[in-house]
Amino acid sequence: MDPDLIARDENGKPTTVRYEVVSAMLLNEFLSEHGKLERQQAIVTQLKSTVAQQKKDLQTTVAQLIARLDEQASQLQKSQRSTRGYQTSTATGPQ
Repeated sequence: MDPDLIARDENGKPTTVRYEVVSAMLLNEFLSEHGKLERQQAIVTQLKSTVAQQKKDLQTTVAQLIARLDEQASQLQKSQRSTRGYQTSTATGPQ
């Protein structure tokens, strides 16, 4: 119990609760918590936006890496084909 809510007599003994103060205290507490909630919601919105952008960036990067790997695989296959042709012609020797 908040001591400010207690009305006391001249001897310092509690006589009553100051109910008129309770409403103001509850309103202040509500406004404080509501402000915290609004700040948290703003942070969540910002984090969702950040995650969405990072997801988009990651998808773009993965697509680029896949394209590069495909290109390298194609070049490797071409290189292996030309090497095989060279090995075949040198293995049989001059004719």
